[in-house]
Amino acid sequence: MIARATLAWWLPVALALGACSTSSGGGSPPSAADDAGDSADATSAEAADAAEAAEAEASAGYCASTGPHFFCDDFDEDPLTHDWDTMTVQHGALTLDTARATSAPYALLATSPALAVDAVTTASLAKQVVDTPPQVHVAFDFAADALDPGGALATVFVLDLLATDGSLAEVLSLEVHGAGGVLVDGDGGAFLEQHPFAWPQLATGAWSRVQLDVVFANADVVDGGPAGGTVSMSVDGQTALAAVAMAPTAQPSLPELQLGLVSLAGPSAAVAVRFDDFTFATLP
Repeated sequence: MIARATLAWWLPVALALGACSTSSGGGSPPSAADDAGDSADATSAEAADAAEAAEAEASAGYCASTGPHFFCDDFDEDPLTHDWDTMTVQHGALTLDTARATSAPYALLATSPALAVDAVTTASLAKQVVDTPPQVHVAFDFAADALDPGGALATVFVLDLLATDGSLAEVLSLEVHGAGGVLVDGDGGAFLEQHPFAWPQLATGAWSRVQLDVVFANADVVDGGPAGGTVSMSVDGQTALAAVAMAPTAQPSLPELQLGLVSLAGPSAAVAVRFDDFTFATLP
């Protein structure tokens, strides 16, 4: 009786297990369609990852996506002094603007109302660089929404070179008017030179990429060159000024950067200029 009961219990279970085993082991192998589907899914996932990476890079902004810089500002963060030391505004305005930018969403917009004789507008940012590099590279995007048709000069960038005791050793300033630009070089004393150059984009309001390369005096001396330094300038990759001699500045010099409407003297019509993607790099 015991053996017969055991058999009665085992037989249904064995049959069930056999059926499961037959069903599992007898399935069809993966088809070519299945493989193609898996491949398509992988390709879609890779494309989604690439799109996500590109979106993240774009949202990170110009400065995050163009490599290391000593200093960079794409003007996409508020407040304006987030990356600068000071902001000076007199008779004008300095704002983040969305109307036109080379890297969205914002550009720096500096404006001045019409000025009478002897009136002066300043609307600019400044930053002190705590370093004494032998060479520096400055670049930024620039566009003029409005300039004075009478030829009043708007100073839009200044590179002050300070001696270690804080005294002014030299000043490089970029000035613009309706017909072109002028790079002014002076030492605060007897030395003063003006270097005019053509800048046809100013009249159209188009964006330009401005680049300044400065080789300081001691760097030239070490390399066996002349005692004075040199400054070169390009606009949209085209040479505007080729290694013009600077004042014989003593090294070391501490650069101070000023950007915006650093100075506009009346009489002048209303002026509006904009900037984006500013970079400052020191070179060995």
